[in-house]
Amino acid sequence: MLARPFAKLPIDCGDLATQPAAIRKRAVSLALEAAALDYDATHLEQIDRMITAPDRGEISVDVPGATLVRSYGRLALAEAAPAMPDLIPPEGPYLLRMWQAGDRMRPARLKGRSRKLSDLYIDAKVPRGQRATARVLVRITDATIVWAEHLGVAFGEPELLTPNPTRSAGSF
Repeated sequence: MLARPFAKLPIDCGDLATQPAAIRKRAVSLALEAAALDYDATHLEQIDRMITAPDRGEISVDVPGATLVRSYGRLALAEAAPAMPDLIPPEGPYLLRMWQAGDRMRPARLKGRSRKLSDLYIDAKVPRGQRATARVLVRITDATIVWAEHLGVAFGEPELLTPNPTRSAGSF
């Protein structure tokens, strides 16, 4: 059966998009059945359009009991945002907070050039769900972001500025 090699989530949309529509839809239906998800012909049409759409951003389709998301060329079940460990900021005048629209940072990989965090997260292909809960470490004295979750330490800042995760109860 030609659809079987593609019938497991997550699905590589680039590979599956090269197949005829009947094979694409059969592969998706097999993958949904394997995940014990209900669907109908309308869902298969929507998912097929997602698979063959140009690769940009995230798009999703709700099926009974789940959401399928196409992100960076992969079709997968939407996952709840992973539980992030509590972080302890380093000693000194620092504030740990959620990132906000308009925040800018000078990441080490850009050697001091400033960019908006939203653009940096997109460039780093951080999934939207993880971006929503990302935290930053801000030096209070000059309001400079010196560390960002998923991106690391800013240009010219010492590595020791990375916040330390707290130990959960019962861990050693």
